[in-house]
Amino acid sequence: MSKIEESLNEMLQLEIKNLQSLREQDVSGKRVIAAYRQHVEREMQGVSNTEDVQVAWSILVNCYRNSPDVVKDLITESNITRREISSKIDAIKACLEKIKLIVEAENREKDRQRKLAEKIEKGDSLEGRKVGERPEKIKDIRKAKSIVANKAKEDSTKKPDRNIQK
Repeated sequence: MSKIEESLNEMLQLEIKNLQSLREQDVSGKRVIAAYRQHVEREMQGVSNTEDVQVAWSILVNCYRNSPDVVKDLITESNITRREISSKIDAIKACLEKIKLIVEAENREKDRQRKLAEKIEKGDSLEGRKVGERPEKIKDIRKAKSIVANKAKEDSTKKPDRNIQK
């Protein structure tokens, strides 16, 4: 597994845990309660800063009247957050699938080149093929020949071990 795949898997697990945590909090109402509490505290701050009783009373009444809308907005916001995280999880999964497909394609290409290089090393004819079988691509033949040439070069540059034990 490549570093990218590992990183995406870690990110995926983190987002899944985050989504589970948010769902648990939303089922019990903790997030909405905490957000509503903050809203009320901000309104109370406005009441405490006001010396006029009429203005303070007006702030409290408006806070009470707006409560259903505030709670509705908070619930909508929490739903949006969950959907965003769920979408992020889907995107990460899609990226992982695409990476796996790319890696598999690269592995098939390398395997095909390796088999072609083996044919060239054995001296098998590249012209002969079964009926209906596609001929090898020139690009693949060139790559395979370079692999064979590099392998031969490496073998010729290796020096025998002179430290033979007696």
